[in-house]
Amino acid sequence: MFFAILAIGIALVVALRQTRKHAYPLPLPPGPRPLPFLGNALQLDTKRPWLTYTVWGKTYGRAGMSFTTVHLPYGETLQRHRKIYHQVLRAEASASYNEMYSRQANQLVIHLLNTTVAEDLQKHIQAYSASLIMAVTYGHIAHGEEDPFLARARELMDVATRVLTPEKAAMFAAFPFLEKLPMWCFGGDYALMGRTRELSQQLLNEPVDKVKAQVEEGTASQSLVADFLSQADDNTDEDTMKAVALTGYLAGTETVSL
Repeated sequence: MFFAILAIGIALVVALRQTRKHAYPLPLPPGPRPLPFLGNALQLDTKRPWLTYTVWGKTYGRAGMSFTTVHLPYGETLQRHRKIYHQVLRAEASASYNEMYSRQANQLVIHLLNTTVAEDLQKHIQAYSASLIMAVTYGHIAHGEEDPFLARARELMDVATRVLTPEKAAMFAAFPFLEKLPMWCFGGDYALMGRTRELSQQLLNEPVDKVKAQVEEGTASQSLVADFLSQADDNTDEDTMKAVALTGYLAGTETVSL
């Protein structure tokens, strides 16, 4: 019995080491020393995780969402992002949207004046910020907060905040093999991961594909994506444009909304 238990224990240790070796083929950057099996999960302040991350950042250096433009290292990907931003957000291009800004602001004022319920004020402001950013990015004029694009983007953000909590991120970091399992095995919020992937693909592709068709037909409204596509050539990286557009939209609505 003793040797059987010992053999099982050794097998578990070897399996864990192999799992971490495949998950992290290169040496990890400096960071807090993880605990066996649990990783850094118990070191997080679950109520105020940003405080833990702040301390770790000061101690070990910056780490975070490396796929975003501001965190990209200098290289080809960053150059492509910068080229797109310079192309569609230069001063001359931004000034050309003044009429759109005024039109959306006027619509917001009308909604606010017609509001009789205090709770609806925040909804109108959130819808205004999302609609304005959508109009500038894709040239799409949203009709109310139940606009299909607005609704899907809002659902994506809601699901992401429920699923990608600091505690759950720490759990997946501690047990990398969990990423190989179907998300429905975890139940609850994890079952929504499939919906997250579905929404992400829809929001990445459908708005840009719609603008692309409008550009080809000559019916596209002015927008960042339309301006980019109108100047595109055979070497244009549309996937990068889709990522930049959706990232800008989600980041803009999240930081502007109350």
